[in-house]
Amino acid sequence: MLGVAAVLWIGLRQGRIEGSLFFDPRRWWIDAGLGVGCGLALLGLWEIVGRRLDAARRFEALLRGVLGSLDASQAVGLALLSGFAEELFFRGAVQGAWG
Repeated sequence: MLGVAAVLWIGLRQGRIEGSLFFDPRRWWIDAGLGVGCGLALLGLWEIVGRRLDAARRFEALLRGVLGSLDASQAVGLALLSGFAEELFFRGAVQGAWG
């Protein structure tokens, strides 16, 4: 819902809703590479932190209790959709409108 609100807000503010609203089609590979690289760096950092800090292990256990059993595809889907909707709403719509 948050993602839909952001798309409509941005589109209405700019007077258009089209595919090139969110990225430059000539440079998409840079954005994709940066996104994948940052994601892998965060996963690696969490592996290191999770092995060294008891608080990180307790946090993972708490999340498992709240989310239940998710398979890998459900976890990835949840992460992608929630992250995309949040970024789209706050960076694309709110920050663009109110700075």
